[in-house]
Amino acid sequence: MNIYKNIKSKKSLLVIGIILFVVFMGLGLLIYSGEVNAEYEVLTKNTSENVYAKLNVSLLDSAFATETLDGKEKDYYVAFDENDNPFIIVLDKIGLESLRKIQEYTLSETEIEKPNPVMVYGNVSKSDTEVFKYLQEFLKDEDGNTYTIDELKSVVGENYLDTTWDNKEEGIFALILFGVFSLSGLILIIVYVVRNKKAKKILDEYGKELEKIEEDVNSGKGIHNKECGVYLTDRYLLSYANGLRLIELMNIVWIYPFITKQNGITTSMVTNGTLLTDELCRYLLSRELVDISVSIDGWDEESNKLRRNDGMFKEAVEGVKRLVKIKKELGNTVTEICVKPIIDRTQNEEFFEKMIALTLELKADKVKFANPERSLNHSRGYYSNDVDSYYRTIDLIASLKKKYADKLIVTNCTNPCVGFKNIGIAGMHGCIGGQELIAIHADGRITPCLMNHIVLGNYNEYGSMKNFYNTDNLEKYAKRIDYPECYDCKLYASCRGGCQVRKIVQCGDTTGRDPICPIENNINLDGVVPIEEDVLMPIWVAHSL
Repeated sequence: MNIYKNIKSKKSLLVIGIILFVVFMGLGLLIYSGEVNAEYEVLTKNTSENVYAKLNVSLLDSAFATETLDGKEKDYYVAFDENDNPFIIVLDKIGLESLRKIQEYTLSETEIEKPNPVMVYGNVSKSDTEVFKYLQEFLKDEDGNTYTIDELKSVVGENYLDTTWDNKEEGIFALILFGVFSLSGLILIIVYVVRNKKAKKILDEYGKELEKIEEDVNSGKGIHNKECGVYLTDRYLLSYANGLRLIELMNIVWIYPFITKQNGITTSMVTNGTLLTDELCRYLLSRELVDISVSIDGWDEESNKLRRNDGMFKEAVEGVKRLVKIKKELGNTVTEICVKPIIDRTQNEEFFEKMIALTLELKADKVKFANPERSLNHSRGYYSNDVDSYYRTIDLIASLKKKYADKLIVTNCTNPCVGFKNIGIAGMHGCIGGQELIAIHADGRITPCLMNHIVLGNYNEYGSMKNFYNTDNLEKYAKRIDYPECYDCKLYASCRGGCQVRKIVQCGDTTGRDPICPIENNINLDGVVPIEEDVLMPIWVAHSL
């Protein structure tokens, strides 16, 4: 396997492009110039065979014969010009539609307004005996009298006008068709030039890295997916399917290394754990993230695969074990290693107990249950409107927090108000999306949180989060979610109107109160201590991997 052959455009691409462009452009122009410009003469009884002719149709009788050729039907008619001279013409469905009003007038037994004649074009062909036999049968009167074939020939002529083939239309069609192929060829040529230019730049700049990728893939330490057009090792991702890109995985995982505590910004990470190598774990933990959460949605392989693919449970568990091991090696006392299961209304106390047992077994610091209103289909923005179920789950998590207080941190991802049951993440109050939290997705999208699909910008456009913060995007978002109707509530400083995603899903917009507002739902708030208005909350950056 030679990586250089794959990332560079093959010369065959250039050859094919040149052939397509030259051949089809030439053929298209030849056909169009040679046939489309043919002159059409007026159809008469004496018009010769294989002549382009036209007929100004003023009357059209019913079809007297039908012919099927190459799966296409065409019908034979007697048509009259503006001087009432009859001719045999052939029409397909499209041609008949253009003469529909004229035929309706011809066959009508009532007085209706005569439509204007319609010009038809075609190629003149010789009528065989069978055509005249059908015409004879069509014109036979009640007594069985009809015209002889010679008489018919003298009336309608020996030839007919075939309108189902129009050289002008075919010429234009050919030009369009060949033009498309020619353009395709030109695009291939451009792609070849641009891609090779980018490839040369990559080869010049990352020659050593590419050699390492090739070495790792050949030795089985990396993979090459030809169908997707990517090389993947434990350090690099090389994509060549849609333009050539070489990305160091460290930059995918940590695209904003300067956004650390020195800038007063707290950063956390959510991952499925499948890419957590020893090297990557060491890199992340040395940055002292506030927490790294690994998504595990079941206590064993069977229960986990209800939401995840086969084999992901083992990989996620191994990822947590690596984090715990390397955290201990580094003496990191800042970062919390979290097991993060997604819960829904169908799960009972057994699920929570078993997830806690798994977290204890892995020696993680915390089990962080995702929002109880979030279901299996949360990626589609689905939120339960079962308020009672939500608060029952809150009560359950609170009781488990007390039960395991000396062994493990048990918490909920978010809470409608800080202090409620004392199970919310410390420092988080209400909806912090776009205010104390920013989510950066793998494709560069910046959203208020990982669940909120409102795009505030794209990291790739700004080059740094500092540049993004210098825009007014966050200010515009803040105005969008302002809740004056909640200002007088004693919990406003804690809640600030609640979850934006839930309101978008259930209410259609971000205005008004959260559907699970404890005030609106008459929830007992004994023991809840609202935060003060002037409490300064930390700034969070969440990055999903």
